Amino acid sequence: MNSVFLMDPLATCVPDKDTSLGLMLSAHAAGHRVYYWAPDHVGHGQSTLSVIELSVREHPTDPFYNQVPVDLPVADCDVIWIRLNPPFDHRYLQLTWLLDQLPKHIRIINSTHGLRTVNEKLWALQFSDHIPDTIVSTQLSDYQNFLAKHKTIIIKPTDHFGGQGIFKINHTDSNRSVAFELLSHGETRPVIIQALVPEAHRGDKRILLLNGKPLGAVLRRQTGDDHRHNLAAGGHAEPADITANDQAIIDAVAPSLVELGLHFVGLDILGDRLIEVNVTSPTCLRELSKFHGCDMGAPILNWLNQSFQA
Repeated sequence: MNSVFLMDPLATCVPDKDTSLGLMLSAHAAGHRVYYWAPDHVGHGQSTLSVIELSVREHPTDPFYNQVPVDLPVADCDVIWIRLNPPFDHRYLQLTWLLDQLPKHIRIINSTHGLRTVNEKLWALQFSDHIPDTIVSTQLSDYQNFLAKHKTIIIKPTDHFGGQGIFKINHTDSNRSVAFELLSHGETRPVIIQALVPEAHRGDKRILLLNGKPLGAVLRRQTGDDHRHNLAAGGHAEPADITANDQAIIDAVAPSLVELGLHFVGLDILGDRLIEVNVTSPTCLRELSKFHGCDMGAPILNWLNQSFQA
């Protein structure tokens, strides 16, 4: 098959950590031809896609060792992997609308409808039994009351990623009001306000789901005094098991994710609480493969092949 990866510039790839590269390597091993599609080249009305055919390999500095610009006939395109990083802004939204106009024989992962439906930080609010005590507000008074109740809380924007803009606030912090004013842009944008999960210091578990079923889990842990465990914020990865509580969370959210066409998803869990549902460009596949000692992208490609044959 011809697998097209719509993603951020290849130069931003960190080879030993990049899940998109991991998927490309798995696709290449499965016999797919692999292409890079820049978001600036997405349009409508063309009979071909302006892409770059890639030769990929495991290499610490040069994984894309051969790059050939080609015009791929739309009729020959089989799979498009949407791997663009958040925020899911207006440009991202426009891209999903344009992708909706492509012929229906093309499999898009994750689905454009699903990407438009699931805000990675807000969608989990409906699963109140599985998330920390949470409010979302633009109002400083709501924030102050919540902080007075819980003493230590987490505040974060609704649309960032990689740990960006996440504050751990104590009720005695002198900058507690300034932090909220900053994130809310002067009480004009909603801010997520959550009670601190007591077990948060133990790490942030990423569970990768394939078509609603767990592929495996990775624990991200911070080695310094930063409260954020995100790998992009300096955390490191450790092997992790999927607990009975994790499975209960999976059972609660997976049916809706599959129904929305969100087949490759990352759940973030602190302690026994669901924090986020990552659908735009879930990561940690490379770390999962390392801990399992095998290519964990292979079952994803096997599932994809079977779905075409069904």
